[in-house]
Amino acid sequence: GNYSLDEYQRMANGFRERYIGKAGIGNSLQDIEKHYWDIVNGKRGEVVVEYGNDIDTSKSGSGFSSDEKSPWNLTKIAQSPDCPLSLFQHDIKGVTVPWLYCGMMFSSFCWHCEDNHLASINYVHKGSPKVWYVAPAKDAAKLESVMKQHLPCLFDS
Repeated sequence: GNYSLDEYQRMANGFRERYIGKAGIGNSLQDIEKHYWDIVNGKRGEVVVEYGNDIDTSKSGSGFSSDEKSPWNLTKIAQSPDCPLSLFQHDIKGVTVPWLYCGMMFSSFCWHCEDNHLASINYVHKGSPKVWYVAPAKDAAKLESVMKQHLPCLFDS
């Protein structure tokens, strides 16, 4: 659906409360993570969640005020004279202009390498902790081999 950021948060919080109550699972990160992997592995049936991605912060806002001086203000990093991204003459969405992502309980974002292998910075403004699974660069070929073995459809040309 189409939501404002506040509407999305209300929807996601309502889903979490209803789901935890109905499924009878604990509210701890460990309980929810275990349940998530049970869903992924087909032990809990299908669960439908919503995820907002690549939201243009120049239109939606970034979660930081435009005059906020915090070093974590992602809208200001590319403008820092010490940042190589400040050399770009124009805005590049998702690189010099942050994108906003909205996730809810059980939402996922695929493992991937960032465009041009640039670093990525994430900041959780609201809600529950985010769980990251990271493969070190030295193991990228091993990860890709396992993914091709188990999910060949993702690699078809």
